[in-house]
Amino acid sequence: MWFSLDTEVEPLADYVSDLAGHFEPYHFERMAMTRWVTAEWNCNWKAAVDAFAEAYHTATTHPQLKWYLDDIDIQIDLYDKHSRYLIAFGLLSPRVDSVGEIPPPLKFLLSDAGIDPASYEGPVNGIREAVQKHKRATQKEQGKDFSELHDDQLTDDYNYLVFPGVTFNTHSDDLMLYRHRPHPSDPNKCLFDVWMFELIPEGEEWPELPKHDFRPEGSTRSLGLVIDQDAANLSSVQAGMNSSAYPGLWLSEQEIRLRHFHKTITEFIEG
Repeated sequence: MWFSLDTEVEPLADYVSDLAGHFEPYHFERMAMTRWVTAEWNCNWKAAVDAFAEAYHTATTHPQLKWYLDDIDIQIDLYDKHSRYLIAFGLLSPRVDSVGEIPPPLKFLLSDAGIDPASYEGPVNGIREAVQKHKRATQKEQGKDFSELHDDQLTDDYNYLVFPGVTFNTHSDDLMLYRHRPHPSDPNKCLFDVWMFELIPEGEEWPELPKHDFRPEGSTRSLGLVIDQDAANLSSVQAGMNSSAYPGLWLSEQEIRLRHFHKTITEFIEG
């Protein structure tokens, strides 16, 4: 997965720097690859990176997620070439005024953790903590070891960008890894890889490596609702950037990871 055309490139551990220590508690070596898909998208690879580096677009692009995560109170950290944001799962967005019952996405979070949603009697915004406590208390019987992870990591998405084009969505039970690759012949397109890894409980059989699934331009096969929504945006974003009326990229303070990403690219190009 990691390669360089530079014969004098530094060791990978040096390149990722502090992030190596961030990843170690998840024990990716205990996770098996369960999905391997490549889609050809109608956008430049940098636009695809941008789409996964901020969360304020959630309210309009992914409205269903307002009943699953906090899309406003997000921690952003920059690390030399790399970056991350931390987004809390298991909470209602502050954009949601109230709900009469537990929304379906939060019911799924409960059941996925082994809690019967019908048995949960706490407040809706107490679900995140309840899931954390339950996963901690039942980890041994699940054949899992979360001892090196703190409570927030049992529910939340720790989203990392390893420069230039790898996005890590790290979770206690899985890793969703996205690669944003330049298209070999068209800068208005890119190759978007989805690699899914799932934590295998101790004693369970390791699954076979999935076959590579390529989705050419125009494919209508779903990559999952959230990714499909991002892909639908990106083709129009690319068309807009190619317009003669487009003066250049303007990034807000909410897009600090994007600003950092493009600044790093500039520094590499200009030396």
